[in-house]
Amino acid sequence: MKFEDAISEIKRRANIAQVIGRYVKLKQRGLNWLGLCPFHQEKTPSFNVRPDKGFYKCFGCGASGDVFSFMEQHTGQPFVEVAKQLAEEVGIEISFKQKTTEELTVQVQQKKLQEALSVAQTYFQQQLRLPQNTPAAQYLLKERKLPGQTIEHWQLGFGGTDDSLLIAHLKQQQVDDQTAFDLGLLRDGSYGRYGLFSRRITVPIRDVRGHVVGFGGRIFGSADDKRPKYVNSPASPVYDKSAILFGLFESLPFLKNGRPAVIVEGYFDAIAVHRVGFAAVAPCGTSLTEQHIEALSRLTKKIILAFDQDDAGKTAHKRALLMLLRQGFQVFTIEMGKKDPDALVCAGGANTLKALLTKPKDALQALILSAMAEGSAGMAARIGALEALVPYLASVQSPLAIGQYVRYAARVFQEDESTLRREVTRQNPKVRFQLPLSKNKPQSREKVAWSYAERQLLFAAVRQPRAVMALEESALAEMNPDLRAFMTELLTLVRGGTGEFAGDILRNVPVAKDSSVIPLLVTAQGGLLAMPAGIAEEIVRAFNAKVLAKRYQAKIVENREDLALAEERGDLGQMRSALLNQSTQLKELRDGRLHKPAAEPFDLEWDEHTERA
Repeated sequence: MKFEDAISEIKRRANIAQVIGRYVKLKQRGLNWLGLCPFHQEKTPSFNVRPDKGFYKCFGCGASGDVFSFMEQHTGQPFVEVAKQLAEEVGIEISFKQKTTEELTVQVQQKKLQEALSVAQTYFQQQLRLPQNTPAAQYLLKERKLPGQTIEHWQLGFGGTDDSLLIAHLKQQQVDDQTAFDLGLLRDGSYGRYGLFSRRITVPIRDVRGHVVGFGGRIFGSADDKRPKYVNSPASPVYDKSAILFGLFESLPFLKNGRPAVIVEGYFDAIAVHRVGFAAVAPCGTSLTEQHIEALSRLTKKIILAFDQDDAGKTAHKRALLMLLRQGFQVFTIEMGKKDPDALVCAGGANTLKALLTKPKDALQALILSAMAEGSAGMAARIGALEALVPYLASVQSPLAIGQYVRYAARVFQEDESTLRREVTRQNPKVRFQLPLSKNKPQSREKVAWSYAERQLLFAAVRQPRAVMALEESALAEMNPDLRAFMTELLTLVRGGTGEFAGDILRNVPVAKDSSVIPLLVTAQGGLLAMPAGIAEEIVRAFNAKVLAKRYQAKIVENREDLALAEERGDLGQMRSALLNQSTQLKELRDGRLHKPAAEPFDLEWDEHTERA
């Protein structure tokens, strides 16, 4: 069958309501199926599916398409993978290239393994419901504080206590011994064959399509149990631990609503985070890998790290942060004290966890503060903390963001910013900082903005040139570049005895042809209003005062940041110093305003041509 014909046939055969119904809870309303849109947050259903027409449409956000576009957007899979999956489900042979005998053999083997895992999953769920296995159910309900609906949603199970029942069940469902051993369902021990997940709570692990590809198993009950707390299914043709993230399939609806993904350490931590309304994933018995990050990058660029606070958790946190920064993620973190997400929820802290996740801290900013605390023990510790911090700074991908982080780190450590920038660049030569506009770089008229105060100042300079003698250097620095260039030339002429009249200014002050000063000069020279020398001088002094006030306000803002840093570090000495500085700066700002000229601003009648310029 031709590719185009195969796609059309898939659309015809696939029941779009059934496919979407795996991910969205739908209710039938006549010919329509209605549910909450998975692509935006809403409380009233506006997501419509029409199986007879083969399309979906959300009347809230406008999302629409066919079964292929839904699967692409919702699962993050490319079109080719979606086409292969749907073709298999509706029984159509579709191939983008002729499969080799080896590829066909692998495909058959994978399908066989998935069917065996489905058989095991059914058995584990049945075992949890049996009266003789009540302790397992009570462990989940009482100790883990999991509601029954949560247990059902995650399809948690129990490995049973009689391995012969599992062996018999697998045999009855035609799962051969080799398949069971390949999947780790059965093992051979000193006392015969046994189930790997015997007497353990089972947690099914799914791929992004929702297929069970493995299990995690946790012990419970007796404190004398010397077995490992967790066991996991071995790697198989359907289960690659370095690529599969627990909870990613269940997180798809959250991630499509624009929420971040919370990375945790354990299965029950992920379930706890989901219970408070956030997407959560966890590596399956391994460290976070580049493949895990690649899978996440197709769905979100925002990550919250919620690892344990023990030494292993802190190490995993730092390693994950470095990897995520290198891939351009926005990374946040939360501080839960000595509890992990599961323990926090079990202790009645669901609202606390939700609040922490709602307003997480910037992970790199938190690391900078932590590094400063570690470096407070002495000069050697300080140098070591800075050196350890540099790789993280060098991993930030955004030129704007890396400049902000380096500036922040330099202030926290009271280090020279240029020195820190050089170290970051040495660590990663590809780093590019966002550079400020050069003062000497000519700007086009469209890019030069004029404030009302600057236009007043220009008018005063043209009508009363000698008034500009009172301009301060700091005031010149704050002007737009075109006005600064004009005022500099004008000051030179006035100080040299030239520039008594407006005509002299136009004749003697050099002005670039594309300068935005020109149309304003034309208006100012038009003689719209006369200006007394006293008013012109007050306009100049008012401009000076405005610049002075702006400078002090900037200092006050900077001082507030210093105070916040001192509070975060608990540095009482620096807090006192910051408060004293702030008091002094506020007084100086107030005094500067008291000396500001009291005269009303000179009213200028600018015409339409001037305003457009």
